[in-house]
Amino acid sequence: RARKAHIVHYTYGLYSLSFPLLITQVAKWLDWSQLESGVWTSNEVPHVNNSHTWEMALAVGIASFWLLLLVVAVPLKTLRTLRHKYEAGLLSDESPSLATQARLGWLYDKYTEDTYYFEFVALVGRAVLILSGILLIKNQPVLGQLVCIMVSLVSMVLLIKLKPFE
Repeated sequence: RARKAHIVHYTYGLYSLSFPLLITQVAKWLDWSQLESGVWTSNEVPHVNNSHTWEMALAVGIASFWLLLLVVAVPLKTLRTLRHKYEAGLLSDESPSLATQARLGWLYDKYTEDTYYFEFVALVGRAVLILSGILLIKNQPVLGQLVCIMVSLVSMVLLIKLKPFE
């Protein structure tokens, strides 16, 4: 059980560290204007100068797979597990499951019992902020700032409406 808890903690740590890096690299790799005669000529991204188109496509494919895994699959699997535990009554304060609390407690302990999922709402908000900051701010600063403001407003409305910390 402790090993599973460490794996879950490690996975979310990896998510937090690698998500911005992967988004930044994929955004730079997708700038095909640096392509001349099938060879990558950008010095902006380390270790890719003189790479061929197929190498860049492979790198983008691998990075996209990791993004899909880290952004969609891992959070949805964990959320599904928490939902099943919630429906079984294992997240309640009256009869908590020690195994569940040891493994996943850090995801739901700070929230009320009915808003056990709120960490994932915050996760999506952070992901959208990172995406808009990396992809939009450079080329379309006004749109990027508007997206960040909208995400912040939606987060504030959700906090006021759901009251996850009471």
